[in-house]
Amino acid sequence: MATVLGQLFLDTIAIMEIDNDPTILGTPANQGSLAIETGSGNMWRKVGPADTDWVEVFVNQSAPGNASQLQLRNGNNSISIGAPSLSSNVNLTLPNSSGVEGQQLTVQSSGQLSWSNRNSFHPGLINGRYYGSPDLIDAWTTLVVLTNRLYASLLYVPYRTNITRIGLEVTTAQAGAQARLGLYEVNDNNGEPGSLIVDGGLVSANTIGLKEVVVNLNLNPGWYYMAAAFVGTPSVRAVLVNAEIVRSLIGTTAPNSNNHNLNVAFTFGPLPSSFPTATYSNTSVPWLWVRSV
Repeated sequence: MATVLGQLFLDTIAIMEIDNDPTILGTPANQGSLAIETGSGNMWRKVGPADTDWVEVFVNQSAPGNASQLQLRNGNNSISIGAPSLSSNVNLTLPNSSGVEGQQLTVQSSGQLSWSNRNSFHPGLINGRYYGSPDLIDAWTTLVVLTNRLYASLLYVPYRTNITRIGLEVTTAQAGAQARLGLYEVNDNNGEPGSLIVDGGLVSANTIGLKEVVVNLNLNPGWYYMAAAFVGTPSVRAVLVNAEIVRSLIGTTAPNSNNHNLNVAFTFGPLPSSFPTATYSNTSVPWLWVRSV
């Protein structure tokens, strides 16, 4: 049965079994190329660069482990989907919509795929409110920071979120003192700060008060590290954290240790693209926050 696609009538769709069988509009067809029969005189038309705006589709049977791949090619670039070694058929049924931003694709035992909201212990970040490290706070305090020191504290983002501010509070000012604020990925190999996401720039510690840098970050769900580097020794708002919670997130060097303040010596300047090897100390922690306004 012929189907109309633009001005082209299609009778048959085929994958080439051998090279040049058949020749497609005078162009050799490689083994595995997808072609369509136009319905008269065994005329074939290649689905690929020969037809403007088409995408080439072919099966690559020489993939590692002799597993087949479905490859969508556009020009010199392609996307491939490969099949693993299988002892039986696997059937998946796509959902009937594209879902909404932040949802994840889940599967039922029947193979039916559907969109669902990501499971999280956190309800989500509310616009305008301040969000810091998930360590439970025992008490508020202040901390005289070390000059030429880079501090980091954990941040959890439960859903895809736009962040526009990173901040801290200066409680005792010092002439000429500055802080540089930013955000790092978590290093999947060791759980410490990894690659720099953003260097938000400088805030002055010449005066007391809330200090923020402006950013524009669309963060995916997951863990991050907020970072603050200092030159000078102002005092900042800090927290005495719940040691039991800290041990479950950052760990300690000994069972009875509370060395949970992650920091590193750092010559003040732009934040490094990769966080240096961290050290830990048993002190209060600068309270850093993010928010969206």
